[in-house]
Amino acid sequence: MASMIVAGATGAIGRTVVQQAIRQPSISRVVALTRSADTDASNYKALFGIIIASEAGGTDSGGEGANKRKKGSASPDKDVTVTPEEAAKIKPTTMDWEEFTRLWVARHNGTGAASSDLNNGTADAAGPAAADPMEKYRGIFSGHTYAAMCLGTTRKDAGSAKNFIRCDYDYALAFTEAVLTYSAPAGLSPKAAFIHHIGDEGVSKHTHVEEGMGNELKELVTVSDGVAQSSGTLRVFCQVSSSHANSRSWLLYTKTKGMADEATVERVHHHNTLTTGAAALSPVVLLLIQPGLLERHSKSRLNERLAKLIMSSIPAETCGAAIVAACKHSPAQKSGQLAVVTSATKVVKQDESEDMQAKRADPVAAEPSKASLGKPYVVTKALSTASMPGKRPLSHIYVATNDMIKELASRLTASAAASEGKGEGGKGPSE
Repeated sequence: MASMIVAGATGAIGRTVVQQAIRQPSISRVVALTRSADTDASNYKALFGIIIASEAGGTDSGGEGANKRKKGSASPDKDVTVTPEEAAKIKPTTMDWEEFTRLWVARHNGTGAASSDLNNGTADAAGPAAADPMEKYRGIFSGHTYAAMCLGTTRKDAGSAKNFIRCDYDYALAFTEAVLTYSAPAGLSPKAAFIHHIGDEGVSKHTHVEEGMGNELKELVTVSDGVAQSSGTLRVFCQVSSSHANSRSWLLYTKTKGMADEATVERVHHHNTLTTGAAALSPVVLLLIQPGLLERHSKSRLNERLAKLIMSSIPAETCGAAIVAACKHSPAQKSGQLAVVTSATKVVKQDESEDMQAKRADPVAAEPSKASLGKPYVVTKALSTASMPGKRPLSHIYVATNDMIKELASRLTASAAASEGKGEGGKGPSE
């Protein structure tokens, strides 16, 4: 069974990813990262827009009238009612993004100062877990089949341009690196391979890239190290971006989103290059979701509500459904490959078995012609300077804008309808 991790799980798109993911039989666990400290199931409505139906047909939470909604139905505020079994798939995890990002940078820069600061000198008293705080994050980021980066804010909400970049670029990049390190088949390549880094505010570092990318055989040596600390389970990574995202834009929002996209692309592409050289490993499919103006309903910002009068928009829940659909219907990449380590081998074999079962039950997954996730990502000018193939589409990396996002979301609806039809045995509606 598959596991999914969602960053920004209580945001406009992230919560809809959680809502849709837990209703998929093939997904058994959804690690929902949130800043909130109150992660009790009684708070799921506020966190994820989820109302838990009771065994008797009422609800465990949600207020008056909630028990009248059927399973999976949506309220005007886009809350959904789910079964206790579906709600039990959610593993809410309180995340201090600043603490995590500082620790992550310190660890990968080979310094221990940040780690010591985080422990506040209590390592000896608290034991091994406090002595190595990264172990907590290894548990959070390991073992996932799918990942969704939905974290995001605005300059106004963040309070400054610097804080906005910290959230939408640094935190997003730390999440990407952690997921690849602990879940991707080949792990994460050394930082010398990349031009974008946490804390650089998007300023490309080209000086050491040639050293990192110039000798593929040298880089392949690092695969065994990556595999050793990774579960090897990751198959699909989705990242919420924005229409017109461009690292060379004059606008802070689209520039930052473009930088974050490039940073994720170069890491996933380099990972996939290593898996090509080590044929026993599977590549990771990356989908960049680039929606236009978001319809957030009660979460809509004033400027977005005004802009809707003259610009095309797309519902946040459509984006969430598209992400889950992309995970379910991504192009098959395994082709009988076996992982290097025993645990990963078992996972890949299990994935192949589940894929066959899913294709029998899912008409969309069974037709490769319908499995496109979007336009192949074309290398930007900034990335082409990092020894990546300029102006050429990259394998396994796609971009979905509004029309494709809607198409992906419709696949999830079609799959759900097909499953319900099979469950009813082809009979007409009951009276």
